[in-house]
Amino acid sequence: MDLFYFLNERLQFVEYFHASTTALFEEVKRKIEAGEPPYEDTRDPEYADEPAFLEEWEQADAALAISGAACLDLLQSTLHAFLDEYMDRIGKKQVISKLKKMG
Repeated sequence: MDLFYFLNERLQFVEYFHASTTALFEEVKRKIEAGEPPYEDTRDPEYADEPAFLEEWEQADAALAISGAACLDLLQSTLHAFLDEYMDRIGKKQVISKLKKMG
């Protein structure tokens, strides 16, 4: 397996996944903040005690955070797998031995 091809493919997927999952939630938040359909506040201002669509905005914000965390997890596991395989290929025991001699 080409190690750099694997790394590049996985990083491109993480980027695609992040862009795909966050766009929807960013748009929901934008529409709520702009008061665009279907998030038009038709309540009587006298009886509105909290911002309109607060729960929907908070859910979209939480979804963005979860998507970001999932992408960071994918990135971490990708880099971990890459570095493990790279160390195996260059001779992990030799590198560790040299590092121990240095320290």
